[in-house]
Amino acid sequence: MPRIRTIERWFVRHIQEDADGCWIWTGSKMGNGYGQVRVQGCSSAAHRAIYEYLIAPVPAGLDLDHLCRKRACVNPYHLEPVTRSVNLRRGNTRRLHNSSKTACPN
Repeated sequence: MPRIRTIERWFVRHIQEDADGCWIWTGSKMGNGYGQVRVQGCSSAAHRAIYEYLIAPVPAGLDLDHLCRKRACVNPYHLEPVTRSVNLRRGNTRRLHNSSKTACPN
């Protein structure tokens, strides 16, 4: 008889908790540092899959903002559904940094 694994066991096998309470994804990652999983044959961000499994579906048009600022974190309590503009404003991205410049330094 094949061994049956629950989704919880599968997720836990790929998570390591750090000192900040982040659940760091140790499985496959995308090039941008976000965890990646395959759910029902489709590739998905690990943090989104875990959030939707443990909390609720992400409302249409919203992104999940990592409040801890760690892309590999999949702790659903460190995620907040927000609009893309709020997510970008909160983030520490080069695009946001460059958009705040008013003059060329050269």
